Amino acid sequence: MMSMMKRMLRVAVVAAALAAPAGSAGPIAVVVPNENATVEATNNTGMLIDDTGYTYQEQIAGSQLSAITVGNTITALRYRLNGGSSIAGPTSQINFDNYDITLAQATNTIGSWSTTFADNMTDPVQVRSGTLSIAAGTFGTGIPAPWGPWIQFDVPYVYQGGDLVLLVSHDGHGGSDNSFLDANGSGTEFAGQYRIGYNETTSSSGVGVTVIQFAAEIVPEPTTLALLGLAAACVANRRRRS
Repeated sequence: MMSMMKRMLRVAVVAAALAAPAGSAGPIAVVVPNENATVEATNNTGMLIDDTGYTYQEQIAGSQLSAITVGNTITALRYRLNGGSSIAGPTSQINFDNYDITLAQATNTIGSWSTTFADNMTDPVQVRSGTLSIAAGTFGTGIPAPWGPWIQFDVPYVYQGGDLVLLVSHDGHGGSDNSFLDANGSGTEFAGQYRIGYNETTSSSGVGVTVIQFAAEIVPEPTTLALLGLAAACVANRRRRS
């Protein structure tokens, strides 16, 4: 009986390993636009960390998110300074009373989206809200600059596949810092729009997209989890019998 349990354990562990693709569990980071993962973008923007409030929407093609599969969770994002910055930012701590982030499936294709923010989002999830503080000097300099601090989500977003829509709305930090973030123009795989003001509902203009790094948690497939559970059960049973 004991030898049979040992064989079952070996089979379960090996099967779980074979069923799980490389990198099937654990965190990954995805930069959008992909072309700017290690290359400085062509534009800059300050609106996502500005002293004035902004509502900003960005649509990202599913092809830009190929490293994230359906069912994986997106848990945080971060920005980086424009490469032309010679001083680490912000120059002093900046504080937002309201910094809200929403993620959603895209309702429309890129290039045919609505100027009404809500009309571009299917099943939106507000993944964070409330205050946000960014300490002085946490955005470094370079070309491209190193990534700034992670902005963690209160609620992980379960990726549904296809195009992803990001909505960021804040009320401005009201300070004197005027740091600029790395940004790209709009294209066939990404586009942006905005309006000045917190919690606005419609855009006033199109705009290039901010270069963003998303953190995602890769979740093992159910088959892998079942096999790992069998392995754990075999181990537990073996310990009880020993």
